[in-house]
Amino acid sequence: MSRELKCLKKETKDFQGVRILVSDLILPEGLQKPLPHYREILSKCEIEVADLIMKGLRNQQIADNTCKTVKAVKYHITNIYKKCEVHSRVEFIFKYLEKNN
Repeated sequence: MSRELKCLKKETKDFQGVRILVSDLILPEGLQKPLPHYREILSKCEIEVADLIMKGLRNQQIADNTCKTVKAVKYHITNIYKKCEVHSRVEFIFKYLEKNN
């Protein structure tokens, strides 16, 4: 690996009592890939669910707001996590709140 690349060791951070795992590759300023906004990589239904996740709604509340079943909401959330390369709701929110600030 290049000398310019530094690996950040895995660490945990607490957010409202939820522990998340953070591990990233830190690149020099000029080599960092811009993070696409989640609206650029998700389907229309997934964006609708993602927007409600960002507002802090639970699965049942999302289902009620979108006229979908809870099972359908969970399916969309799984796809959102895969496409956005996250493993939890908190990690998703952190990733995209950072982008918008």
